[in-house]
Amino acid sequence: MVEVDCGARRSGAPPELAGDLALAARKRGLVPVGVFTYPGHGSSGRDARERAAQDQDAALTTAVRSLAGVGITAAVVSAGSTPTVEFATSSVITEIRPGEYVFCDLNNTRLGACTDDQIALFVAATVVSDWVPDQLILDVGTKALSREGSPELGYGRVPRTKAVLSKLNEYHGFLACAGTSLQRGPVDARGFLS
Repeated sequence: MVEVDCGARRSGAPPELAGDLALAARKRGLVPVGVFTYPGHGSSGRDARERAAQDQDAALTTAVRSLAGVGITAAVVSAGSTPTVEFATSSVITEIRPGEYVFCDLNNTRLGACTDDQIALFVAATVVSDWVPDQLILDVGTKALSREGSPELGYGRVPRTKAVLSKLNEYHGFLACAGTSLQRGPVDARGFLS
């Protein structure tokens, strides 16, 4: 597989060089079967998702033509990212790789790629302290949750409330709950975070 860049600037060759790279691979005894790309630049909102999918489609079409120009048929043309999957429309695409799509997550709700009710995976947590006003301490930290939060969403939230997991340390999460029905414990209360 030849990876081509479609605008994410993460990795991959310019799409018009896919044929040359495939020939170089063939000379080294490899069998090039197609191309793939990752439209990671579609992670800043709905408009960015659509633009990144268009960039992906254009890059893959160019790469397939480049392969054809050197006599190689692309049996596999792989596109992928969860935020762009619904906008991938190129007829050259033979497979999609939306990695988080089966689970969805809070970041994908922020991007409009899914809705809250489509989030498929939750983490159970227990309140271990309600001492600080407008904050609950939970028994989940970076050992159970990712460090990859976002300024808008924190590291998780309690569904159907505005309570946000605003900070993590290794074993504990700090749930900001001002203005919610969760302002005070009770300690040992259990619930789910999305």
